[in-house]
Amino acid sequence: ALFLLRTKGAGGQAIRRSEFHNLCMASRPGWKTDAVVIHTALLEFKRCNSFLVEEYGAKLAMEAMMKSMLPSGHPSKGEAFGERRLNAALFVTEAFANEKTGLCFAASTDCVDTMLQDLYQGVQECELKISPGEEENESSIANRVLNAVETTIFYLNRRAGPSEKKMKKRAARKYLKQLVSKEGPSVATAHVGAQICTYVDGLDCAKARVLTPYKRRGYKISDETAELVNRVKEEEKVAAEAAAAAAAVEQEEDAESEEEEEDASENQTEK
Repeated sequence: ALFLLRTKGAGGQAIRRSEFHNLCMASRPGWKTDAVVIHTALLEFKRCNSFLVEEYGAKLAMEAMMKSMLPSGHPSKGEAFGERRLNAALFVTEAFANEKTGLCFAASTDCVDTMLQDLYQGVQECELKISPGEEENESSIANRVLNAVETTIFYLNRRAGPSEKKMKKRAARKYLKQLVSKEGPSVATAHVGAQICTYVDGLDCAKARVLTPYKRRGYKISDETAELVNRVKEEEKVAAEAAAAAAAVEQEEDAESEEEEEDASENQTEK
């Protein structure tokens, strides 16, 4: 199907939205190549044929890519379903966060919230945490998840406000031509984004990547998100105190061990 549409597009003919919809609906569960085909179609048709996906088309594309990235029926042998869910949700989130696909201009906030919920579920199932020293490795799964969430919040914030007023005229015309949905992030978007960032890299990460940009637009977080922030703040405080106490005990044990070694050395010398 992609080959036929490519041939049609190469001949200078416009790609119909119904044709793109049919391509998305033809995706098969468990076939990763179908998700790649849809992603490629979004990139190529937008670049070569001035194809602009609309809200319904964006919903179809994101659902189809998620369906094709997940295994049909039971997980493959030797492969955890949680890992497949994480990779699938990350694939879709990165597709949304890539301006070249056009999804960030068209997908509804409800669709984005569903996408982030899938990502959070995958993060929990894989127990994904950023490890010490991994902060500098942008290609790690943890950093890719955090960057995708941050970019998603950025695009939702941008399209909800008069961002074009800060652009030059040509850039503003190009931006408005692509813009389909002007829905910004919802309280649910901020909450699940904060949950992902908090789970992977702590509260400071959630504040920097999600909550601060969200509040800067004048939005208020939900009571549920406020409870999450307070709970995690208390948990991190308790963990820090426990770590400090453990370090103090270890330091005392090391000091006692050194004293015993010195005493043993002095006794040996006297003998």
